[in-house]
Amino acid sequence: MNKFCNSQNALFVYGRDWQLGDYVTIKHDDWGVQKKMRIITIKEVLDENGFKRFVEFVRIYLR
Repeated sequence: MNKFCNSQNALFVYGRDWQLGDYVTIKHDDWGVQKKMRIITIKEVLDENGFKRFVEFVRIYLR
């Protein structure tokens, strides 16, 4: 299960607080869900609408 998000409005800074390959906790307060995931892809886009960074996660299944 892979998930994407736009990281531009995040509190944590790419390259300082997190980077490709890191394990992170994703939390959705409205749903009361928290998942441990790994960052597997970072896509940076610069177009006429400005700069955006998209992050792809894969869920970690602990044994």
